[in-house]
Amino acid sequence: MLHALLLPFLQSAQTQPPAPLSSSSHPPIDPTNLVSAITTMILDPASFRQSLLRRKDELQQQVHHINQLLSHSSEILTSIETVINRPEKDACHPLL
Repeated sequence: MLHALLLPFLQSAQTQPPAPLSSSSHPPIDPTNLVSAITTMILDPASFRQSLLRRKDELQQQVHHINQLLSHSSEILTSIETVINRPEKDACHPLL
């Protein structure tokens, strides 16, 4: 029964893209998911904590992956800048 209460909350967290950051407004709150989350927090705090820890781990993995992509992109840009800034050795063979 508790899984049935928590399932909509977890599904929406996994399927909905994050709302854009805005200082003037907050994303709308789905009352159904909020009630499910609060109910689970009260009735089964250990299960709720476990679901939050799993979600935290998923988000940390995503952040790690994004950091890897940024690092790789940075390396590519550095290589491109090196090629662009290389002085020309021979006008007939610009790639040498």
